[in-house]
Amino acid sequence: MEFPEKYGADVIGHIRRGLEILAVRLEAALLALPRLRGQAKNAMEDIDALVLPATASSRPRSAPANEVREPLSRFTRPFNTTGQPVVTLPAPAPGLPVGIQVVGRTNAERWRSPLGSRVSGDRRHESKDFFPAVFSRHAEAYQRRLENIMARGEAPGRARVIELARARPGMRVLDLACGPGNLSQRLAAQVAPGGEVIGVDLAPA
Repeated sequence: MEFPEKYGADVIGHIRRGLEILAVRLEAALLALPRLRGQAKNAMEDIDALVLPATASSRPRSAPANEVREPLSRFTRPFNTTGQPVVTLPAPAPGLPVGIQVVGRTNAERWRSPLGSRVSGDRRHESKDFFPAVFSRHAEAYQRRLENIMARGEAPGRARVIELARARPGMRVLDLACGPGNLSQRLAAQVAPGGEVIGVDLAPA
């Protein structure tokens, strides 16, 4: 495995488990996949859509990635396998966002847009109109979570970005899609004195 230091412990664990899978087991799984997808298609023959929670729990404010990955992906993995179209919609809830997924039939071309519109109240949302408000509303919690992750050394990718930037005193840095500014603040410390970091993000706060 090349550059294992670039991955978190949870990702390294998944990669190593994947490398332990025998070729015969992989081949058997690939042969079984079309049969599984056919069974799912037949099961949905008289069903327009399934309405299900998108996750098995709400997003925790702070937790190691390996502890939350399974409950957060439990209800989406089956449809990644069967290849069915899915629309995920935000549901009103206190705290961090909660999603509802609407699952359609495979290859039902006319399902995608009309049903998605009906479920969302026939309103058309542009991502640039919807997501800034969502991100701004949860910016403070997201910033705290990122700080905790970086403090525990579980964000090697972000640390690598700072390393590759090679920021020095007096430099001017543009941080695009800066989010709540966790990296911007670290870069600002490196370009001081005399430098400047400008953070730009879709969400205003």
